[in-house]
Amino acid sequence: AVVSTQSTGKKRIDSCDYNLDQLLLGALLFTLIVFLFPTTLIYYIFFTLLNSVCTLVGGVCALGLELLNHFPLFGIIIYLLQPQYLPGGIRFTVVDTKTNTLKHDLPSNISSNTPSSSTQTDKINFPANTSYLLLETQIIQPSSLFFHLKQFISGILKTYTVGKLAKCFFTGAPWYKVAKAKSN
Repeated sequence: AVVSTQSTGKKRIDSCDYNLDQLLLGALLFTLIVFLFPTTLIYYIFFTLLNSVCTLVGGVCALGLELLNHFPLFGIIIYLLQPQYLPGGIRFTVVDTKTNTLKHDLPSNISSNTPSSSTQTDKINFPANTSYLLLETQIIQPSSLFFHLKQFISGILKTYTVGKLAKCFFTGAPWYKVAKAKSN
């Protein structure tokens, strides 16, 4: 079989002699490249996107579960109802020993001799030249309740960056191996 090609450099038509086996092999390779490669590419893109959507849905469910596990619901309820049960620290107050009085706030649920006032003054006899400290608890700040949740979210954002996930997407590598590789 003779195949004619046009040579643009020399302005003439060249003929190439190919035997039947070479022409058949060329036609098969041409059809494979032209028809099979785009089909394989479309299948790869479709199933990669399908896998990514399934992985994304599973990842969002797992992330939601972990966020619920790290969310300080009990601490928030206690903070809203009775914040004195969540101490955030202590404070020392120097007691005035010259007047021999100690002024302190009583909780509202403790009955005192003067029910109209929640502040009571007790007359205490202090020894001379002695300093006394009153220990009081301070209520925790609301932002401190979310400390572990902030740590969890920052760990996830450090592990699953856009670049690492894009690399896993385009190479076909599973995304959960990013976290396993970091933990090892």
